[in-house]
Amino acid sequence: MNHSPHFQLYSFKTRLLTVLAFFGICFLAVLGRVFFLQILKADYYIQKAKSQHERTVTLEPHRGRILDKNGRILAVSIQLKSLFAKPTQIESPAQAARLLTPILKIPYHKLLNDLKSKRNFIWIKRKLPPEQAKLVQKLSLNGIGFIEEFRRFYPNGNLAGQLIGYSGIDTQGLEGIESKYEPLLAGKPAVYVVEKEGMFRTVPLSNIPKKIPDQYSIQLTIDSTIQHFAEKALREGVVKSQADRGTVVALHSKTGAILAMASYPEFDPNRYQNYSRAHHLNQAVTLGYEPGSTFKMITIAAGLSEGLISPDQEFFCENGEYKIGINLIRDSSPHGVMTLQQVLKKSSNICAAKIGMSMPPTRFHEYIMRFGFGRRPNSGIAAEATGRVISPKNWQTIDHANISFGQAILVSPLQMVSAANVFAN
Repeated sequence: MNHSPHFQLYSFKTRLLTVLAFFGICFLAVLGRVFFLQILKADYYIQKAKSQHERTVTLEPHRGRILDKNGRILAVSIQLKSLFAKPTQIESPAQAARLLTPILKIPYHKLLNDLKSKRNFIWIKRKLPPEQAKLVQKLSLNGIGFIEEFRRFYPNGNLAGQLIGYSGIDTQGLEGIESKYEPLLAGKPAVYVVEKEGMFRTVPLSNIPKKIPDQYSIQLTIDSTIQHFAEKALREGVVKSQADRGTVVALHSKTGAILAMASYPEFDPNRYQNYSRAHHLNQAVTLGYEPGSTFKMITIAAGLSEGLISPDQEFFCENGEYKIGINLIRDSSPHGVMTLQQVLKKSSNICAAKIGMSMPPTRFHEYIMRFGFGRRPNSGIAAEATGRVISPKNWQTIDHANISFGQAILVSPLQMVSAANVFAN
């Protein structure tokens, strides 16, 4: 059937408009997609593009050193190789395990199971001794490689072990000075962005310094020579007296600087895993004990300061026994009348109790606190104990007497030495 020219023209225009509308919709769709990708998702695709041609490299800081007062090294980080494996690249796990076992001293079956792992990366052994690393390198095994890491080394072994402390496998400080000053010693890693070439190689790291500077090093007031002789004398003294433990603190009298701080039994931070937790503790600051007769100088000083006693005063020591309520205080041997100097020399518990009890509890307690007991010494050493001083509100009469000659009170060796240093000055 023939259509009129008017109908044919209408039909042509309709088809033309349909085609134009289709292309218009396609154009708008493309334009919308471009807007979505270029504007709305721009940041996402910029980061994705960067990840394909850039790589972030993190360089771990070189942990700072610990030095004595004369600059002698007490702790330093040395560079060692850590052994890793990419199990998917190992051709024969059994052969690799057989070759590595005698070098690394790792049981064959354990090593074999690790090398058969489905993971892309595993550690085999961290921070190998240089001789082990050289032997492994000679094997030239596929899928086995090294990463340079730092290991903490204490060149003097036992010297000041409990004071210095130690750091763990990832060189984080775990005890002692190493732990207390971790933020300063560890520093912050340096992060760099490098550009990738083809086959995932990186452009030479020309903008990265070849040597990362040490982080903060710490210089102690400890003198290594004095520390050595203090430890030697302590060791001999403990063995001779058949004691279980002991501690020594040596101060510079004028400044209060700690020149030596030793604990026995000894402890080598290079092999901290081989010691019990008790060996790690720095007894000079963590140990609380009843100071006994050494505390009598505090009692006498307080009495003199209050004007309750005088240097030439005489005291009756009750012939060795003194009853306070239902409690009996004794001296090691009976004494009659003694001067103040003799009271201190003969270490009379009875006369010390009389002097201490001549002061009101609150006043005596105030003197005890002013000598530094009952609070941390703030020496800069880790894990300082406060000790224990009973509140004067809770003192019974017998507590008042006992504290006067160094019982019913807990102090640390550092607190006691610091208090005694008042008299040395």
